[in-house]
Amino acid sequence: MSREIKRKIRIQIHELIESECMDCQYRRGYENAHFCVNECPVGKELKSLSESLEGKNKESSDQLLNKGRWTEEEVFYLLNHLDLFKIPHLASKLNRPPGAVHSKAASLKKRLKASSF
Repeated sequence: MSREIKRKIRIQIHELIESECMDCQYRRGYENAHFCVNECPVGKELKSLSESLEGKNKESSDQLLNKGRWTEEEVFYLLNHLDLFKIPHLASKLNRPPGAVHSKAASLKKRLKASSF
């Protein structure tokens, strides 16, 4: 795995922790580690990313999350599925970090609310 790919994975791990784990009630304490690793969708994603850094998970290293501008198709999918699925599911389908999907969903809701008045 190239140095640049490893760097991108480390940045993804950092961004996930910053956006999703900082306010989590399970973040503190050794006794909560089981929940984070085995049940939390963000924890599972972090585990998968760290395994790809260790070379255990070759699929994850090839499948980096999308970054940057959202395509029209992604916005359309998000708008039409936001009420049907939870953020972690939408994030996996859109191949985007859960924090990015949550932020985009909030901005779209705000924009729709403003345009309906």
